[in-house]
Amino acid sequence: PADVAAMSNAARLATSIAIVPLALSAQPAAADQEHVRDPLSHEVTEVNATTAQQALVDWALDRYEAAGLPIPSITITFHANIDGCHDYLGYYDPTPKTLDMCNRGQHYKITPASTLLHELAHAWSFEHMTSEDRDEFTEHQGLDHWHHDGIWWHMGQEQAAEIIAWAIGGEDFTSVYISDDCDELSAAYVVMTGVEPPQQDCGPAS
Repeated sequence: PADVAAMSNAARLATSIAIVPLALSAQPAAADQEHVRDPLSHEVTEVNATTAQQALVDWALDRYEAAGLPIPSITITFHANIDGCHDYLGYYDPTPKTLDMCNRGQHYKITPASTLLHELAHAWSFEHMTSEDRDEFTEHQGLDHWHHDGIWWHMGQEQAAEIIAWAIGGEDFTSVYISDDCDELSAAYVVMTGVEPPQQDCGPAS
């Protein structure tokens, strides 16, 4: 529902992005740095981001722009540990439109890239999906709730975020914990967006 903050659960299946892993614990390029970008006429501000993290955000926003999925004006803050993300790797709050990215160590299996794509998908869905859209998607996926306090993959909002991330993340991003059937993933993406996904290759099963 629109009044509930979206969050990604660290227990979800690892996904992979074909880019060099970026350590969130690196020193910022400048203290309390703010870097502002204007994708599709929406302002995105990055706080405490290293140069590498700025490049990661630019890469992710480029993916959303190429897919025609506009991200709302948002502030993305990078943290050195998970305390800033309510003990998750990433946390999107739709009320102030803030996205927190946190570090759980460079050897943790879920990459910053996959987390960022997933959390930006929450930002997109809260901005552009109506309650009717959410109900339609939830029913399409055979789920009972868009949001609840149970297992993450039983939530419509989490499956929506993962499917969007799969669709725009590139050929090496897979979302097999939801489904390894590309037709199913593509159909779910169409229900949300009304268009075919940029990627329709599930890649190797993991």
